[in-house]
Amino acid sequence: MKKIINFLIFLQVIIFFNSLNAVENSYKNSEIELKQLSEIPKENLKQFHKAVVELCGSKKNFENIVKHKSYPNFGTEKNWEKVCSNLTNKKKKEDYIRYFIINNFKSKLLNQKWGLLTGYYEPTIKVSWKKTTKYKYPILMKQKKFAGKTRKIIKKIYKKEDVLLWTDDKIDFFFLQIQGSGIGIFENNKKIKLSYSGNNGIKYSSIGKYLVKKNLIDNNISMFTIKKWLRQNSNKIESVLNKNGRYIFFSLKKDSKPSAIGAIGKNLIPQISIAIDEKIYPLGIPFLIKTKNNSATSLVISHDTGSAIIGPNRADLYTGRNKKAENIAGKLKKKIHLLALIPKKNE
Repeated sequence: MKKIINFLIFLQVIIFFNSLNAVENSYKNSEIELKQLSEIPKENLKQFHKAVVELCGSKKNFENIVKHKSYPNFGTEKNWEKVCSNLTNKKKKEDYIRYFIINNFKSKLLNQKWGLLTGYYEPTIKVSWKKTTKYKYPILMKQKKFAGKTRKIIKKIYKKEDVLLWTDDKIDFFFLQIQGSGIGIFENNKKIKLSYSGNNGIKYSSIGKYLVKKNLIDNNISMFTIKKWLRQNSNKIESVLNKNGRYIFFSLKKDSKPSAIGAIGKNLIPQISIAIDEKIYPLGIPFLIKTKNNSATSLVISHDTGSAIIGPNRADLYTGRNKKAENIAGKLKKKIHLLALIPKKNE
């Protein structure tokens, strides 16, 4: 009996050390192969090259990497400078970009467990300076009195002086709040930027998960299926929206930028900018996204972050500002590995 117990303990020790080796191996760097990059669309390669050129010209970007708690796991300042010195800012063909990546970077996968790629966009909603029978839903500024109050309560206690603008669709406005910023369009087609200015301090709750839990919608859930259900059940809209007690407030700015501004402080680039878990990765580093069928789908850069983006293989892809962008973001849901691209060490 004692021999059996000792043998079982021995097996557990072997399994334990094998698991450690598996984790250790997942952190190791790997060479990037040309066949991986051959699957990347041409337009993505060109946009990626342009974005890397811009990052290399930014002193703040190096500071993001150096000051991050992970430093120097994603490349030393010296090695990043070397990569940037090898980069030409002239427009280049796809083959040059592929070989530049192969010659200057290694990929780094932090965890073998598959994660999730979703999309986000900059929504547009119709707005008015005045309340009318059509424009009757308020867009509020941040006030101390709203701190700790739920969505349901805020909608009851707000005053006229708390209102920035009025909108005509509470469902579209709810999803603008989820995105965090957007564009207001007046009836004369003039636009204004609705920028995030804070929240009420209440934890975010997914109404999609609530609808699934109550068997009101199936598991094949998306922004579009949720919107469709809400519009088909108008008598339940308020009660369902209030399940998410979190409320987002806005400030107004002139719409002078071509797209949303990310946490990195620069304009987000459609199909290139991703939001990552900043507790794990620094802002301003490139990544290779691989889907579960083991194909490389795109090259991206960490320009943004978000409270719902948690984990080493979790990313949110910025898709742009229009209905097409909304359609892409609303349907995007892929199992992925997120491979950080780090500079090869100087020889």
